[in-house]
Amino acid sequence: MNIMNNNNYNGPNDLYPVSMEMPKLAHAYVPFQYLSCLYTPEVGLKRGTIFPELDRPYGVDPEYTVDA
Repeated sequence: MNIMNNNNYNGPNDLYPVSMEMPKLAHAYVPFQYLSCLYTPEVGLKRGTIFPELDRPYGVDPEYTVDA
């Protein structure tokens, strides 16, 4: 799998800061996202995204597979 690394990327836990301690009720909260690891344009076109963290192919990830 072709992934372009801009630095020593070891997974999303290395990049994202700790979440807010006391978020307010009914306020939108979006965690910080950093562009550190991207697919090449060719792979991104084939996979449907250039962001590996958002790549969830149907039927491959058991978390998103529905048992019949």
